[in-house]
Amino acid sequence: MTDPSSGSAGPALPAGDGRSDASVVTQFFLLPLAVVAGLVGVFLLYTLATRQPPTARDHLRTLQSGRFNQRWQAAFELSNLLREGKDWRRDPALLRDVAAIFRNEATHPQRDPRVRRYLALTLGNSESREAVPPLLEAVRDDDSETRLYATWGLARLAAPEAEPLFHEGLKDSDPAVRSVSAYGLGLLPGDSYVAELKQALADSTEEVRWNAALALARKGDPAGEPVLIKMLDRRYLDRFSSMQPDEKSTTILNAMRALKNLQTKGLFDSVRGLSQTDSDPRVRKAARAWIEEMKY
Repeated sequence: MTDPSSGSAGPALPAGDGRSDASVVTQFFLLPLAVVAGLVGVFLLYTLATRQPPTARDHLRTLQSGRFNQRWQAAFELSNLLREGKDWRRDPALLRDVAAIFRNEATHPQRDPRVRRYLALTLGNSESREAVPPLLEAVRDDDSETRLYATWGLARLAAPEAEPLFHEGLKDSDPAVRSVSAYGLGLLPGDSYVAELKQALADSTEEVRWNAALALARKGDPAGEPVLIKMLDRRYLDRFSSMQPDEKSTTILNAMRALKNLQTKGLFDSVRGLSQTDSDPRVRKAARAWIEEMKY
């Protein structure tokens, strides 16, 4: 999966607004313009040099008391900040506070769906079982994007409680939900859903087929090999204009790992081509490593 974050990539997000402090200029409006510009420049450089980046707790305070646009931006920044999971370990109470805000947002008087969406991503990246109950509640949200992000979060957490949801999601009318559901089933133990994933290999949407093939490969089932081999071809992926170059590289790398897991034969020429001509150095490096393994 390529990311609502991999399996499925998240939406493009607007950048935060900048802010200038007019009072700095008006204090010196009687001075020559050059002096004013110099003083303002020094002030801005000093501010940038000494200002500490906002912490997770800073973003939580903004979520609790900030203005409308500040709140969704804080949720977005929090989802990025906590992606690597370091702050969770430093502050064990942080996850509980994020979950509480996530739940309260459903009935917030100034409710903004973007806040719930980004907090769903945050919870999904927490690697904690404590995030499962609030995400399970959110899959019934009246906002379709929030439901999708919550489903993705449960897939990332490999939550067994979400298995019925993933089964249901494979039949959803929204291809993004079908794709995330296939991704989620592939991360769960057992193989009771293999037949459904094989059916998903014939889905009308390519990304659903990709995630179904990857999910089957995780279970050692080669049914999706033809799909995975196509995913190695960057020229094939270039047909999808909505995909960013990094997403295409991630798709190729995922396919390579899946085919290695299946020990698929007859790919030497394709992999050698990737090792020599692919535009991404990560793909070239992974292909070279695979070629070395093929020699033994």
